[in-house]
Amino acid sequence: MFKHQDELQALWEEYGDKDNMFWRSRYRLPITRAELEEHEEAWLNGSCGYLIDRHFTDDEKRALWSERGEKKQFHWQPGMRRPEPIQ
Repeated sequence: MFKHQDELQALWEEYGDKDNMFWRSRYRLPITRAELEEHEEAWLNGSCGYLIDRHFTDDEKRALWSERGEKKQFHWQPGMRRPEPIQ
C-alpha cells in the first residue's frame, strides 16, 4: 500500500531521524547525512547536481554556496542548476 505525500511528510516529521538522515517529499527513501554531504560536494564542484537542484530551494542553495562554495574557482547565482567553473 502506498501512502500519499502528505502522510509521508507527517510520518517523517513525527518519527524521522533528522540528526542522521535526510528526506524530502518525492524521495522514495531517506538518505544518510553522509550521502547528503557527498551530493552537496558534487553540486558545489559543478557536477552531478540533480538532487540539490531538484530538492533544494534557491535559499537553501544560497546558504550552501555562501557557507562552502569555492568562489575563486566557481560561479553560482539563484536560478542556475549548479555552480560553473570560472574561465
